[in-house]
Amino acid sequence: VAGRVAEKASGILSIDLKEGRTGPLGIGRVALGIVQEGALCLHEEQDIVYREAATGTSTQASGPACPEDAQYREVITPDPVMLFRFSALTYNAHRIHYDRDYATRIEGYGGLVVHGPLSASLLARFATEIAQKPLKTFAFKGLSPLLDDGAFTLEAKERDDGLDLWVRQPAGGQAMQAKATF
Repeated sequence: VAGRVAEKASGILSIDLKEGRTGPLGIGRVALGIVQEGALCLHEEQDIVYREAATGTSTQASGPACPEDAQYREVITPDPVMLFRFSALTYNAHRIHYDRDYATRIEGYGGLVVHGPLSASLLARFATEIAQKPLKTFAFKGLSPLLDDGAFTLEAKERDDGLDLWVRQPAGGQAMQAKATF
């Protein structure tokens, strides 16, 4: 509740090493909780993926195919100002989000990278606008990089207990998938 004292606690739940398409991956699962007046108000778990440093070769990949049965769509056109502001808002200083030369020449992306949490936030807002009620749960997974090389589309379809949502890349691949309940 705004204006009330809140406590935040976070911790590491697990650390795993795996082999991915791009090589070795370190996956850290972390938990975050917000408590007010002894009551848990928010619980979040994140899987954070760490990979080896970029080699300068292309890291641009198209995501898996998107479902073709979307009932709702919203087009978003990213721009450098949007990405810079989200970086500032979230204290994210990674240059792939605001330095095009670095993102393309050093990291090998085809443009600036749209933040995964920005895509997730847009999907969460989209879900609440569709349902016209607050979220009960929201889970998302990044599948492929989303770049600022064109408009992308938030898409959703209803299911019995909520919504399936996804982000369609400009070329048609799926950058992120999510599930929302209300």
